[in-house]
Amino acid sequence: MKNNIVKKILYACLGLYIILLSSCQKDLAKLVESPKDISGSWQIVQLIRNKEDITPNLDLSKFRIVFNADKTFTLQDQFSFVVSDPGTYSLDDPNYPSLLKLQTPNDTIGLNFEYPIINGKRQIRFSISQGCQGNNYEYSFLKAQ
Repeated sequence: MKNNIVKKILYACLGLYIILLSSCQKDLAKLVESPKDISGSWQIVQLIRNKEDITPNLDLSKFRIVFNADKTFTLQDQFSFVVSDPGTYSLDDPNYPSLLKLQTPNDTIGLNFEYPIINGKRQIRFSISQGCQGNNYEYSFLKAQ
């Protein structure tokens, strides 16, 4: 008799566990990352070349890249950037982007892309190898105020 009660409790617990497990899987399937909106004016807060921070050596205070909602971009206050002309942009995946493509009349550049939150503020980061072989640049941008 005692054995039957223990078996019934075990079966009830197993059934409850299966129900809970299957309901969790359904909820996880509903979780979808929202599309990333990079529109706005962004300023460089850090520029790293070959793992060395060169930000203090440059005046980047006026440079901005402006991403418009219509998927165009412009540059303010030219400096040696990966492109020099305005154009269009696209992300390889709107929800989970890892590549930003900048297209100008003369060039198309693919940049490794990150969208982290640093110290409570959204940043965008690009990385690219350009110029001399072995030169790697990492740009960190913060939305301009």
